[in-house]
Amino acid sequence: MTVLEQAKELQGESASPQLINNVGVLQHTKGHLPAAQLLYQSAWAEIMNSIEDGAAEMEDMLITLSYNLGRLEEDAGNIDEAKKTYEGLLKKHPDYVDGTSFSFHN
Repeated sequence: MTVLEQAKELQGESASPQLINNVGVLQHTKGHLPAAQLLYQSAWAEIMNSIEDGAAEMEDMLITLSYNLGRLEEDAGNIDEAKKTYEGLLKKHPDYVDGTSFSFHN
């Protein structure tokens, strides 16, 4: 059973984006980067479905997922991709606190 399936089993057929993200963070901290990436992307897809249904409050979760995906790319050694992700996040949210601490941010 995949970690995404486990997350969905914990909450029924449709796991919340927050739960999926949290499981992704857990996988990320364990060094399971491909599983974490799948979970972050799944959470992103769930949020996009919610936004289409009118749940605009999910914007905060998109910020968190953007940061998590940037960290994942950085940890995987994909510095150019991480930089693009961080720059996109900072472009939309220039006051994002963690945006000033990126190791390659000027």
